[in-house]
Formats: sequence, structure tokens, C-alpha cells
Amino acid sequence: MLSGRVAELRDAGISCLNISLDTLRRDKFKEITGIDGYDEVRAGIDACLAGGLRVKVNVVALKGINDDELPGFVDFARTHGVDVRFIEFMPIGYQSRWSRANYWPAEEIVAEVEKLVPLKEVIEASRNSGPARMYGIAGGSGRIGVISAVSNHFCESCNRFRVTSDGKLRTCLFSDREYDVRSILRDPGHSMQDLLDLFALANAEKPMGYRLLEERQGNQVCDRAMTAIGG
Repeated sequence: MLSGRVAELRDAGISCLNISLDTLRRDKFKEITGIDGYDEVRAGIDACLAGGLRVKVNVVALKGINDDELPGFVDFARTHGVDVRFIEFMPIGYQSRWSRANYWPAEEIVAEVEKLVPLKEVIEASRNSGPARMYGIAGGSGRIGVISAVSNHFCESCNRFRVTSDGKLRTCLFSDREYDVRSILRDPGHSMQDLLDLFALANAEKPMGYRLLEERQGNQVCDRAMTAIGG
């Protein structure tokens, strides 16, 4: 639903968007997501680029499902000047389709990309650069990134919070612990300090996600699926 809202987002101060796109094929998009929405997502990406917004394309790396599209995604990043970031398939949600057969680790992805194009790692100095390891592509303005949430944990440096669409604050994707932000925002009796105090508490109790994975021994963690968590 982005294509008709780019000007409104830009006027609101938005300068960069993360957009999920796990395949460049319409039929496979429907297979993965359950809806025939490929054209709408691509139209949204094109509208963002035409409207001057930076775009980061998030691709869940699925071995045996979209690994054959790696050359297409590399070309997409190079020709459109966007960041394409491959995210390791995470065992989140008991109803998810996660399996070790579909797990494609970040190091293997980088090695396969290097067979296609020369890469140069980009060292991000900003505290807002996030967990992705980014690589510049020779001969193009786009970049390739990998987020190794399973194979190479970044818990020690993680500074991310996540607010769900129903107003719950989550400090770790691998934990179902939530803090109620919505009730504070909607209650006129609460102050901004109450909200700051909640965030401080959540930060102090932020878990080490890799330990939660270890406890589950590689099986699914969390009750909520990624589609319900959002970002």
C-alpha cells in the first residue's frame, strides 16, 4: 500500500523505509506469503525511489526456496541502488514453517554472492547502523547485507527495540516478554516520564537472545509469529 503514500510519508519526515520482498517472482511470492501481492510491493519500492526515499529491501534467506534467486537480488541492488539485506530464517513462532532444511547461514550467502560480484565490506560507524553486515558491490551503488541472527549473534551490541501493531514493546525477537506502551499513550493520567521509565525498565531487562535459542536447542522460540510482531 506504499505507492500512493510516498509524498505523505516524506512530508512526515520519513527518509528511509525497510520493505520486505522475499522473491522476485510473482508465483513464488504468493507461495511464500499466501497473497498475490508482488506487483503492489514492487510498485511501492519504485514509488519510494522515485519520491527520493532510501529503500532497504529485507529478504528472508530460504534455502531451497529463494536461494536460486541470488543473482537476481544482486542485480536488483546494483541497478536500483538499494540495500538488499538477507536475514537468516529465524525459528520464531510455534506456527512458523521454520526447518533446518530451509536455514541458509549468512556466511554461505556472502560466499555465494562473492562468486557473482566482488564485494567490499562497509564498516558502519553510526550507532544507528543496525545489526546488518553490509558490503558494497563493485560497479554499482547498491549494497548487499546479511543479518546473522542465528549463526553469529550480536546480542552484546544490540540496541534495538520493537513496537508491535497492538502497542506492545518487545526488546528481543526471541523473547515473548512484552511491555504495554499503548495503555500509557492512551491514558491521559500518564506522563512522558512514565513512558521513559517503561523503556528504561525494558532496556534493563533486555535478555540475551542467543541463550533463549540455546535453551530451545534450535527449535522454535516465542508464541507470536513474525507477522504478528512486525517491526
